[in-house]
Amino acid sequence: LTQQCWAADMNQRPHFIEILKRLEKIKENLPSDHHWHLFTS
Repeated sequence: LTQQCWAADMNQRPHFIEILKRLEKIKENLPSDHHWHLFTS
């Protein structure tokens, strides 16, 4: 994801909604004892 976001060709970069979806999937696959409250407002 990081590499795609920094691609030299901006057309290869994911749209913001795609980034959000992928981050949500990552979050879902983490153990439930992670401290997500640190990353939310």
